[in-house]
Amino acid sequence: MSLSTTLENEVKQYFQLFWDVSSSRSLESIKSHSLYEELVDLYNNNINVLSAYIVAKVFLSINDKQVIFKKAVSYDYLVVDGEDDNYWLVPREDIKIHFSKYQELQNLFDCGSYNENYSSFILAKPAKVSAILEQIHWHLEERGKIIFV
Repeated sequence: MSLSTTLENEVKQYFQLFWDVSSSRSLESIKSHSLYEELVDLYNNNINVLSAYIVAKVFLSINDKQVIFKKAVSYDYLVVDGEDDNYWLVPREDIKIHFSKYQELQNLFDCGSYNENYSSFILAKPAKVSAILEQIHWHLEERGKIIFV
C-alpha cells in the first residue's frame, strides 16, 4: 500500500468517525462540528480567507504544567474565533517543523506518525482552546489532529 493510499484511508476513516452523527448528539454538538469542518477546509485550501477570523497570534508557554498560549508578535499558532465563545487553535501555515517543534506539536495535536522526510501536513481537526484573561491568554481544552504528508 502506498503512502498516499495509507494517508487517504486514514483521512477517510477519521472523517467517517467525525461525521457519524448519532441521535444522542445535541444540536450544539452538530453545529460545532460543522464550524470546525469549515475551519479545516479553509485552513487546508484557502488560508488567506481564514485571516478574517483570527483572534490572536500566539506562542506556547507551559506554566505550572498547564498549556497556555500568549499573544505575541513572533508566533507559531493562530487562535481562530468560532461561535458561542468557542476558539480553535491551528498551527501557523508556514511553521517550520523540526524535532523539537514536533515534540511541541505532539502536546497540542495528535500527529500520527512523523518522518523527517515529510515536507508538510494537513489539518484534520483544530485544537480547542478557551480564552482566559480577556483574550490575552488561552488554555488548551482539547488536542487537535494533523496528518503529515
